[in-house]
Amino acid sequence: MLQRFLRAYRRHQLKDIPGLILKNVRHAWTHFSEPSTSHPSEFDATYHVETDSIRETGSLDIDSPNARHAVRYEPSPSGMVRSILSTLGLDWRRYTFVDFGAGKGRVLLLAAELPFKNIIGVEFSPELAELASNNIARYLAQAGSSARISCLCLDAVDFRFPEDPLVCYFYNPFGYPVLERVLSNLLASHARSARDIYVIYVHPVHQAEIKRQSPALVPIREDEGLVVYHLGKDMGGQSIR
Repeated sequence: MLQRFLRAYRRHQLKDIPGLILKNVRHAWTHFSEPSTSHPSEFDATYHVETDSIRETGSLDIDSPNARHAVRYEPSPSGMVRSILSTLGLDWRRYTFVDFGAGKGRVLLLAAELPFKNIIGVEFSPELAELASNNIARYLAQAGSSARISCLCLDAVDFRFPEDPLVCYFYNPFGYPVLERVLSNLLASHARSARDIYVIYVHPVHQAEIKRQSPALVPIREDEGLVVYHLGKDMGGQSIR
């Protein structure tokens, strides 16, 4: 506990520490006071995984200066993810799927319902990355799937994009200082190797900043709570309905 406090002190400003302590107290109270009668979601029950419960960033031991920009883990609704992917209508076998802020891995498992070439989670919390890896193993065994899924314990800004066509998923995982660097890396990767890249941004709180700072990302779908961007070989895009 002392080591966790000292790491938090080093990566946050002093004024942030009381808020972090409060988050930890709330997390502990929720953990011990909630009744144990809650039932798992249909998805978790079907595949014998645990992706339901929310985790506040203050309850996680994260040794990264970018922890101050992190957003809590909250699972994406399964139906929403399936619906978004179904509208893309891609040749999935050509594409690698990347989930930034993968948390416990639910979106990775949902992506495995489609024949993606590879499925990669990026998660900088060692605890959540380990939980995601355990969930992946259970899912593959339960579903009898041969999907190529992995969850990397890595800061998103250090992720090296593969040169495959990509579908990148962001469920508002971090603040704009981190998002800007990740998108800058993505654009640099595209400049080196032009290919189709789709960016799914759910709960797009930084949509205005992306429009100003990354105009090459062409929005092809804009709904309430969702933007889908496209980068193509010609830097153009076609609307999805």
